[in-house]
Amino acid sequence: MIALLDLGRKFGARDDHGMMINLRLTGQDIADLVDSSRPKTSECLKKLVAEGVVMREHGRFVINSAKIQISLRS
Repeated sequence: MIALLDLGRKFGARDDHGMMINLRLTGQDIADLVDSSRPKTSECLKKLVAEGVVMREHGRFVINSAKIQISLRS
């Protein structure tokens, strides 16, 4: 989640749903970024989508920064 926040800060733009990361990233790209396997990363991303923390829109990730920060505090 911290990697997504960092990407949002560096490459993000606010939209109606949160912070859109203005990069077309694949699950493999995220896995490489966090030094994890693609299957494990995909599993984590699916969980974040189900929790409403992350969305995919037009091939880009949209993150809900507030929900990520709340999750990190708990």
